[in-house]
Amino acid sequence: MKSNTLKFRDLDNIVDIYALNLRDNENVFGLQAKESNRLISKTLRIQEKLRLLQEKIENLNSFQKQTDLILHQVKCNLCCIEDMIGNAEAQCPKMECCKRMKNALTDLYRQDTYKLVENTEVTITNLQQGLDQISYQIQQNSVASPGIEKIAEILQVHLQNLEEIEQNTEQVKAKLNEVEYWKNFCLHLYKLKEIKPWE
Repeated sequence: MKSNTLKFRDLDNIVDIYALNLRDNENVFGLQAKESNRLISKTLRIQEKLRLLQEKIENLNSFQKQTDLILHQVKCNLCCIEDMIGNAEAQCPKMECCKRMKNALTDLYRQDTYKLVENTEVTITNLQQGLDQISYQIQQNSVASPGIEKIAEILQVHLQNLEEIEQNTEQVKAKLNEVEYWKNFCLHLYKLKEIKPWE
């Protein structure tokens, strides 16, 4: 009959096995600790990237609002100048310069400037859609890293849109300088009308 009594040799074996298990667990715990530290560091880096992206989005939104105001003012100025030239044409029907002004106005403002403003508005609309996508991606990927690449791609596209808006803004400024020229020209016509009315 087999005895159930433990011998010192059996105890030594049990202790050795337990010690081996402890060393294995220590190695596993060490690896897990390193991985945990790596993930924490990665998460902190991602959170910092998200914070910077959020700041960029806020700046883009602010820029968009300012651009909307500028475009609205440009439209108002163009309509005002067009009305002034129309009044000058009505009061000076025999002046050849008015006909030239009308043709120049049609080419310069209706075709070029209005189209430029419309294209800029389309770009801003696309930019707003992109900002909405970025905000959605940030909400969906506040911790996970794969979303960062997607957000970066979207942001890059719309930074290009911003460059396009900036170029359009410079063109609008050039058009506004021409608007100022025609405005001064109209004011000059009005002064001439006051000095010597045309027959």
